[in-house]
Amino acid sequence: MEAFREVLEECQVEDIEYSEVWFTWERGNFSETNIRERLDRGVANEKWKLLFPIGNIHHLPHSMSDHCPLLIKIKSTILEKLENLQGNLKEWESLIKKEREGLKKNLTKKLEMLLAKDRDDDTLAKIIDTRVYLNMEIDRDEIYWEQRAKANWLKAGDKSSAFFS
Repeated sequence: MEAFREVLEECQVEDIEYSEVWFTWERGNFSETNIRERLDRGVANEKWKLLFPIGNIHHLPHSMSDHCPLLIKIKSTILEKLENLQGNLKEWESLIKKEREGLKKNLTKKLEMLLAKDRDDDTLAKIIDTRVYLNMEIDRDEIYWEQRAKANWLKAGDKSSAFFS
């Protein structure tokens, strides 16, 4: 046991905190002969603990063995930040989509009003200008949906993907 402790110290690893029951090994079916000990442990170095500061070990229930299985539950601050970032990106994406839809509606209304007016040089210039901006917004929309379709296709594939796998 002393040699094992020296290896743990040399590797600079420490016990990971645990939850639930304290013991991981049990022997004996009667209260007089029942022995419980914490034999199984999870260890980690400082780098791992910094990466997963909320990590801990759960001692799961056991039925067949006299040792209980260990489950390492981790929650990384990096993962939390990524989840928050994904949520923010989705919010921004929906705001941008709403703004673009509003812009397209405004440009369409403006174009309708200009087309209803009598034509002079100024009105024709405004019609051309509005059409250019409207077409640019429509092109941006098409590019967005093409990129979304490609991303979805890369994730999920298509009907023939299974054939080539």
